[in-house]
Amino acid sequence: LVAGDTSMMRAWAHGLHLINTFTLVAVLTLSAWWGYGRGRLSTKGRRGVAYALSGAILATMLLVLTGGIAALGDTLFPSQTLREGLAMDFNPSAHVLLRLRLWHPVVAITVGVILNVVGWGAYRARRRRLTWWLAAGLTAVFGAQLALGVLNVYLLAPVWLQLAHLAIADVVWVLLVLLACSALEVEEPADV
Repeated sequence: LVAGDTSMMRAWAHGLHLINTFTLVAVLTLSAWWGYGRGRLSTKGRRGVAYALSGAILATMLLVLTGGIAALGDTLFPSQTLREGLAMDFNPSAHVLLRLRLWHPVVAITVGVILNVVGWGAYRARRRRLTWWLAAGLTAVFGAQLALGVLNVYLLAPVWLQLAHLAIADVVWVLLVLLACSALEVEEPADV
């Protein structure tokens, strides 16, 4: 499932690899959260926020999956021009990886809206300075990520830009995990 393999098995393996990597990054982020002495997490009294954050996390995983498929299509079937690439996206006889990559920007815009709504909703539910900063950071970084995605399409997905896009996706993911932690952290009573 490497090099010039254009099978759907490779696409699924690539997507699952990315989901596995993002799960590892989430675990590392949680380890850092608790390593710095932050409080435990609880959904008690915050079920709505917890469900919304869970939905945002799942939506982001879907975005990662579609991003992996789009990147694989760009790598295996490079276009010479933007017009040629867009034509292949809509060509019913084009390879399935080319037709599937069209879904990534659609999912990205949808997930961007979800992350903004959930991020600022988490802040409104929790009203903590840290939650505000994380929601603001998530909004800003995701906006930059969308701009980078547009540039990636315009420049015909050079590898260096795909890697930068993936690195910023990791930053978005870490911010989302930290936002969930901040919104669901139990504030321990101060020692008297």
